[in-house]
Amino acid sequence: MPSPLKAPPAGKVRTLAVWTAAAGTVIIWGGSPVVTRVAVDIVDPLLVGLMRTILAGIVAVPIALMMRLPAPGLSAPRNLRRTALLILAAVSGFVGYPILVSFGLEHTTASNAGLIMACLPVLTASIAFAVDRQMPPLAWCGGALIAFAGEFALIHFRFGAGEGESALLGDLLVFAACCCAATGYVAGARLSRHVSSWSTTFWGVGLGALLVLPILIFMGGVPMLGDIGWHGWLALLYLALVVSVVAYVAWYWALANGGEARAGGFQFAQPLVTVALAVGFLNEPLTPALILTGLAILAGIAIIQWGGPRARPAS
Repeated sequence: MPSPLKAPPAGKVRTLAVWTAAAGTVIIWGGSPVVTRVAVDIVDPLLVGLMRTILAGIVAVPIALMMRLPAPGLSAPRNLRRTALLILAAVSGFVGYPILVSFGLEHTTASNAGLIMACLPVLTASIAFAVDRQMPPLAWCGGALIAFAGEFALIHFRFGAGEGESALLGDLLVFAACCCAATGYVAGARLSRHVSSWSTTFWGVGLGALLVLPILIFMGGVPMLGDIGWHGWLALLYLALVVSVVAYVAWYWALANGGEARAGGFQFAQPLVTVALAVGFLNEPLTPALILTGLAILAGIAIIQWGGPRARPAS
């Protein structure tokens, strides 16, 4: 009889799971600028930023209670560090980011926003290295340099394709949103090393929803909800449930188990996803320059994954 197949080593299974979670998240987030752009054409940008967090919180908190997920640090005063990480992740990732990116996409295009978001891997890893007081490995620096050069070329050739210049205000708001997101990623990943990524995500978005709810009431946005058509609601539900809940769980888990620098490198591919969606759904041209820069970005990701720092798996 043939010998039974041997199961792959646990380390390889974990690595494959990390890569799958990171890649899946990037695909979901790659479509986020397109969906947000659709939403802000229908709904007030501030309302979009607030409602994507509130809707996510309405779903996340009951699930957290049913699953009996512990609220990180809130039930134990001695865990002040975990409480601080939860608040930072909530404020940065579920309050600052959605509001800023919604206003930014009111003034700039989805394609341009997707390209600006290419800075997220560098911002995420840089914050992580700064917090740890470490110098990045040479391999990571080389991979990041190649990928960032591809991003620069991608932006350059996209501008040269006749799209025109986007509003500077929109670009700055999207970049500020990226700074918030990167900070939230690092805080959420550090917290996920002590509690599950489910707890980090669900209680983080729940806290974020609690923080933005008074803003919605103060701005008088509740009566405006009746004016949102079904296209607007579909966009908001995608942003709230898929982007802000499902993708965040996968992303925090990938960062905690694969490291902010190595797993975060997958976000270099996010603008490629955005460009692909623009080509497929908006009939934008796919030029040889875009293909070449895309290959450069993927090469940088490969170098980061193979030569980046190894992270201790989350407990």
